[in-house]
Amino acid sequence: MYRGDFYETDVSGVYIAAPGTTIDPIIRLAIEVAATRQMVISFDFNDVIVAVEPGSNAKLILRDWRRAMSGYLGEHPIIGPRPKSTLSAKELASDARIEAENQRRRAEIDARYRAEEEEKRNRVTARMVDAPEMEFSDREGWLAAEATNRGSSYGAGILDYAERWARMMQLEISEGKTLAEIWESTSFEADLEGMSGFSQGVATHLLTQCWVHGAELRRLHNAYWGSNSTKGTVNPAIFTIGE
Repeated sequence: MYRGDFYETDVSGVYIAAPGTTIDPIIRLAIEVAATRQMVISFDFNDVIVAVEPGSNAKLILRDWRRAMSGYLGEHPIIGPRPKSTLSAKELASDARIEAENQRRRAEIDARYRAEEEEKRNRVTARMVDAPEMEFSDREGWLAAEATNRGSSYGAGILDYAERWARMMQLEISEGKTLAEIWESTSFEADLEGMSGFSQGVATHLLTQCWVHGAELRRLHNAYWGSNSTKGTVNPAIFTIGE
């Protein structure tokens, strides 16, 4: 290990940057290591092999690493230790052509994602027409949560998701399924907001407190995460539901 964020492998001799590090300071650190050892050293950063030597230009190394990350330098790129100070017209044209293709692909992916999300939204909206209104074990607690959190888009999104999920589970139960059979699948199906794991945990915690089937949902949720607790949810999120 070198300075806590730079590792030298025993087999290949290629250094590896520790998780959580960023490329710019690692390039500069690598050049310092190369100067200390008076040798060319290489390190792997996001599947790009970067070679540096004493006196390597950190800005040019960074430029070519970014080019490699954009796919301009082909598969399995190796850059450094002495990048050209100025790219040729041919290289610039190649970079521009590849970047245009990257943008086209990103646009395609984005359009496909938006279409899939719209299809899901329409499907869920149609499904919710038949869903019963949410039933409560603690209506006052739910109203307190709404009063406290409706003012922010983040809080409103969690509330909307939690209510939709509860109603969807009630619909499935009314059709003869058990909560155990459908709670997990409906948690994904009901998600139109793009819940993070944290946000979904907040919604689950709220339902365990306020929804008519909350106690059973808590048991199922906790068991899924390996806990038998009946007094709280695993990794409970802080979410104000009133005094």
